[in-house]
Amino acid sequence: FRKMKNRWILKPEYLFACDEADKLVDAESFEWHGDGLNDNQTISLDAPRKWRHLKQRTGHGAFHGMRIIIYGDCISPSRVNNKTI
Repeated sequence: FRKMKNRWILKPEYLFACDEADKLVDAESFEWHGDGLNDNQTISLDAPRKWRHLKQRTGHGAFHGMRIIIYGDCISPSRVNNKTI
């Protein structure tokens, strides 16, 4: 269960392997990753693994230390939505 807290993105085969073993199996061989970009050329297939490794090494996520500037009209979300984010 500890590895699952690292927020791995796993292939569906992981569930079948766990079911067959009747326990959680090592997730690393089932991690969903690849080289290059997706079919639409918009998402790096290795990004989830890259950021997971970075967080394991540094303790910080992908956006640590960034400052964000929003141009244009900005409407604050309601407190209810803010709590779910």
